[in-house]
Amino acid sequence: MCIIFDINFAISQNEAFQQGALWLLSEMSQRPYSEIEVRELCSLFPESLENICRASTEEIVRPLRGVIHDLPLGANADYDAFYISSINQDGQLTTTEPYAYVVFGKYGKDIYPLAHFDNHEEAARVKQLWHVQLYENNLRNCR
Repeated sequence: MCIIFDINFAISQNEAFQQGALWLLSEMSQRPYSEIEVRELCSLFPESLENICRASTEEIVRPLRGVIHDLPLGANADYDAFYISSINQDGQLTTTEPYAYVVFGKYGKDIYPLAHFDNHEEAARVKQLWHVQLYENNLRNCR
């Protein structure tokens, strides 16, 4: 695959470049690229992808969770609550024979699917991490 990332992040210390690259990956994750290609490109970030996501907006990070499910919240994430629901193979909410689990984020009247997981334990673990991160973000913003 030949793409701009072949420059191997020559400007890797440039935060604006990294933010732009993350935005590009977010856009790619919403297009007909394979998850493998997007995941490979994410692995090229010279720093921790998690740190770059924390400095980015939630609107950029949210689509990438379709590929890397446990990415942290973006800097401006301000969810009121998180919920875990089970879904069937058709992606419909179910209470019987779950196929996967989805963590939803509630913001005002809007509810966003944030990430899909194969098991409830992993969904609960990430949900708890996001609760802690949201709390830490709120403390930082109050200073």
